[in-house]
Amino acid sequence: GGVLLVHGLGDSAWSFHDVAQTLAAQGYLVRTVLLPGHGTKPEDMLDVRLEQWQQVVREQAQQELVQAPDEL
Repeated sequence: GGVLLVHGLGDSAWSFHDVAQTLAAQGYLVRTVLLPGHGTKPEDMLDVRLEQWQQVVREQAQQELVQAPDEL
C-alpha cells in the first residue's frame, strides 16, 4: 500500500521522519510532501497560495496511485 504524509502549517516533511520509517518497515510505500513556502524561512509563506499547496498534494497523490494502485 501507499501512504502520503502531508505536514501542517509552518512545519515540514521532517516531522514525519519516524512515522515514515515505521510505515516503510511495515511494507508501505511512503511519500512525504514539502508544501511550497515551508522548510525555509517564515517569510517564504507570504507569497504562497492555497491552490499551490493543493496542486502539490494532488500531484503527489497521483504519483502514489501510479506506484501503489491496488492498495490505496
